[in-house]
Amino acid sequence: DLPKNIGFNLKILENKKDNLYRFKLDNISLDHKIIKNISPVFVGLDKNSKLSVSIAEFDLLSIKPIYKSLLKSLESLSYLDGLQNIQKLILKDTVASFDLETAQVEALNLEVPSFYYSQQGKIPGIKFKHLLVSKKGHDVALNFKKGFDLYVNYIHAKPIHFSLAKPLSLILGSEQTTWQIKKNKMKANKIPLVLGAKGDFEGDLDLELTIQPNSLREVKRYLPYSLMTKNLEHWLKEALVKGNNLNAKLAIKGNMQDFPFKKGKGKFYAEATIENAELKFQPNWPAVKNLTAKVIFTPYDLIIKAKKATLKNVDVSGVQVNVANLDSSNIALKISGKASSTAQHAVEFLQSSPLLKLAKIDGFIKDNVDLSGNVKLSLKRRTYF
Repeated sequence: DLPKNIGFNLKILENKKDNLYRFKLDNISLDHKIIKNISPVFVGLDKNSKLSVSIAEFDLLSIKPIYKSLLKSLESLSYLDGLQNIQKLILKDTVASFDLETAQVEALNLEVPSFYYSQQGKIPGIKFKHLLVSKKGHDVALNFKKGFDLYVNYIHAKPIHFSLAKPLSLILGSEQTTWQIKKNKMKANKIPLVLGAKGDFEGDLDLELTIQPNSLREVKRYLPYSLMTKNLEHWLKEALVKGNNLNAKLAIKGNMQDFPFKKGKGKFYAEATIENAELKFQPNWPAVKNLTAKVIFTPYDLIIKAKKATLKNVDVSGVQVNVANLDSSNIALKISGKASSTAQHAVEFLQSSPLLKLAKIDGFIKDNVDLSGNVKLSLKRRTYF
C-alpha cells in the first residue's frame, strides 16, 4: 500500500544564476519513518519551467511502496515483472533536468553500482556492475565499465558476457517510447560481433547481429539446442567437426513475448558461413571434407548447404542437409548431393560406407570387381531422431 504520510525538511537556498527557486530536501520519511538510504535532494526551478534535481546517493527500493505502486500502474508492460524481485537498486551522483511542460527528462547523469533483472519468459535478463548513464535530449550513452551478462536460456544455458570498447549509444524517439541502438562493436564471451537494434518499451524488437567466431566450436556452443531433442543436439555436436573463417548473422523482428515466432508473428533468422569445413553425418560413414558450408536456422528448421565438397576422394556437389520440425518428436534428417569420380574411387567410397555390408556384397566387390572409367552417383540419406 502507498504510504499515508510523506514528510521531509525543506530548506530554501540562495538562488543561483537562471534559477527562480532552489530547495534542499532531507530527512525524508514515509509514515513517520525516516528513510536512511537517501542523500539530501537539491531541487531547482528556472524561469523556463525546467526542474533540476541532484542526489548524491539514492536507494530506489528505500521507497518500496511508491516503487511497487509505480510498477503496478505499468502492469500491462509484462517485461517489467522482473523488477518486482529486485533486492537492491542504488543510484549514485544523480543529476537530472525535467521539462515540466512536456513532462520529459531532458538530461540525466547517474551511476548504477550494480543491477540484476531476471529473465521474464522470452524477455532476456541482464546483470551488471558499474554502469554510467548520460542522457542529453534524445541521446543516451550507456557506459558498462565492466560489461554485462545477458541471460537468454533458450539460446545458451549460461549467461553470456558482453564487453564493450566504448559506451553503447542509444537514441530515444520523439515521445521517448521507442529506442534505437547505433551499430556498436562488442564481444560476447570474447566472440567479436556488431550489434544494431531498435524497438520500444513494450517488447517490440528489430535486431541485427553480425558475428565472427574464432572457430566452429564456438558456433556449436550457441546453436538453439533448447529447441531440439537431445538426440539431434548430440548429432549436431558430433557432425560439425571443424571449419574456419566463420561469419554469422542473426536477425530478430517482432515482440519478444512471441519468440521464436513459429506462428508467423515475427522473424527469427540465423545464418553462418564456414570455410574448409568437415562434416561427419554418421560415425560409420566417411566425413565430408573441404567444403564451404552455409548453416541456416529458422524456427524450427535447420539447413546446411555446400556447393562442393570431397567425400573419400569423391567430388560431391550440391550437398544439402535438411533437419525440419526441430520441435517435433519425430525429426527427420535428410542428406542429399551428387558425386562424380573415377570408378575406383567410387568403389573405395562404397567400401568405406556401410552400404555394401547392408547389401551383403562387400566381400564380392572386394575380391571380384576391378572397375575403370568415370561414374556419377546420386547420394540420398534419411535418418530419424
